[in-house]
Amino acid sequence: FLSAVAAPVACGATVHVAFFVNGHIALIDRQAPEATVPIDRLIGLLVEGPTPTEQAQGFSSAIPPGTTLIHLDASPGTVDVDLSPAVLNGLDEAMLLSIFDQFRATLNDFPGIVSIRLTSGGRLLSSFLPPSPVIQPGPPDKIKLASVTLASTALSGRNITIGPSHGRYWNGSGWYWQRS
Repeated sequence: FLSAVAAPVACGATVHVAFFVNGHIALIDRQAPEATVPIDRLIGLLVEGPTPTEQAQGFSSAIPPGTTLIHLDASPGTVDVDLSPAVLNGLDEAMLLSIFDQFRATLNDFPGIVSIRLTSGGRLLSSFLPPSPVIQPGPPDKIKLASVTLASTALSGRNITIGPSHGRYWNGSGWYWQRS
């Protein structure tokens, strides 16, 4: 079942699908038959993977072969993508990050999308990862504390704001993700 919307693509009749080449994201231009492309069709192209010709040129996908698109829901600002259980084959943190990067780069032509949720069977893909190990601190006598000397005027009297800077921004020629 697919429910998606058609949206104008920034480059007209060309869509960009993200794959890897030499360990880096690379966009492949694919011709679209119409000026607007449904998001479900674009994601379908991504999930199908590179064509045999593209594979021969060195393009690959982090999405495991045999993975299919089960459900897609595109609402304002958010795309929820439910993939078949084949996506779980060999899933680890590095693979999950690579899969997400492919979706993020592929959907870059849709500036209204600011949230991408990847699931399988309705569960976030991250929930299939093993829990992080608990690291116990060493014994107190082995911990060495360095003495710190503070400058008397370093940040005294100043207001400082720290933010994670997530999201997208317009750089004058296109929409880009921060912290990518």
